[in-house]
Amino acid sequence: MFFFFYVPSDPQHVRTAAAMYDGPYDVMPDVSIATMRTFLNVAANSADEPSAKILAERAGLNYAKFMRHIEVLAEGSRRVPGHQVLTKTYNAEMRRHEIHITLKGLNLLGAIVEPIAEAKAE
Repeated sequence: MFFFFYVPSDPQHVRTAAAMYDGPYDVMPDVSIATMRTFLNVAANSADEPSAKILAERAGLNYAKFMRHIEVLAEGSRRVPGHQVLTKTYNAEMRRHEIHITLKGLNLLGAIVEPIAEAKAE
């Protein structure tokens, strides 16, 4: 979780805030803010490859809601295809779901971070 100080009259702050919201929207316009937040939580907390249950706890979501967001970000459902920015696999040996970021997901992170970095550099 991060916080920032926002002054609406400061053009620098307005550019940074716009970059934060426009970057992900340009790449995936049909994804809700809650689903995007789940993606960012997975990206921030998956370095030690925790289970989906632990990732849900770290995101502050119940497991069922977390997995619905993961479904949208990964393979999707029968009627609606997913975005393939994450992969969800079941590890039968450890009896748990594992969530990993795909190359497309890394590109999405770049699309989110790049405009923010450019706005801060100005």
